[in-house]
Amino acid sequence: MIRLATVEDYDQVKELSKELHKISPYSELTFSKKKFDIWFDLAITDMSKATILVAEEDEKLVGIIGGVITEMTLYDATVTAEAVWYVKPEYRSSWLAIYLFKAYEYWSKEIVKADFCMSGSVSTKDLTKFYKRYGYTHTETAYMKRNI
Repeated sequence: MIRLATVEDYDQVKELSKELHKISPYSELTFSKKKFDIWFDLAITDMSKATILVAEEDEKLVGIIGGVITEMTLYDATVTAEAVWYVKPEYRSSWLAIYLFKAYEYWSKEIVKADFCMSGSVSTKDLTKFYKRYGYTHTETAYMKRNI
C-alpha cells in the first residue's frame, strides 16, 4: 500500500533514510537527525511545502519517497524536487517501487500543480532508461567537489 507518512512512521522513515544514506555518494557525511527532523516535520504538517509518501507491506515500511516544493531560481516555475527515494532491495523490482514513484508524480502534478524533478545518485545509466520510459527528459547533471 502507498500512503502519506504519518507521525507514527517517524522511526521507520528515519531508518529507511539512514539506509539510503549508507549507499549514497554522500555516505562519508554525517547523517543529520536535526535536518531529518525538520524535513519530516514539514512534510507531516505542511504538505504545501514538502511531502513523504511511504510504501507499506505487512504493516512494515519498505520504501519512501519525498521532497520539497520550491521555485526555480531564474525561471517562472514551481517544481517538486525529490530529496529521498529509497526502496528496500528485495522490493526494488516489484510494482510497489513503481507505485511509490507514480504516487509521488501524481502528488506533484495533481495536488501541487508543479513540474516534477527527480535526481539520481546511483547507476545513472539505469536511471536514465527508467526516466525516459516514463516520459522524462534529462535536464542537468550535478558534480560535487568536497572542500572541507
